[in-house]
Amino acid sequence: LVPTNRMHILGGGALGTLWAAHCPAATLLLREGTTALQASRLRLRVHRLRAGEAAGPVDEALEACVRLEPSSGSATTPIGTLVIATKAYGAAAALEGVRSRLQSDAVVVLLC
Repeated sequence: LVPTNRMHILGGGALGTLWAAHCPAATLLLREGTTALQASRLRLRVHRLRAGEAAGPVDEALEACVRLEPSSGSATTPIGTLVIATKAYGAAAALEGVRSRLQSDAVVVLLC
């Protein structure tokens, strides 16, 4: 396996896509058969309100284009950093799907 600096995020729900939108060198790993995988990239727009000037809250938008890969099967890109953003009961099965792609010194962050 060739080392990679790209962060991989496992889980395409609210938490996974939020992390992907904020990490420019991220790849979002989705389940096989997910409709979004037909495009290879996903455009995300995240809105947040922050305390603004005297006029009140300011609506800021973050736009990101995120690379997509299947979480198992055809993808072979090695994983050096993995963020698991699945529901707790599905984390073990999701991790098993990418286990063969993990580098020997991979960092795995569990968010569920």
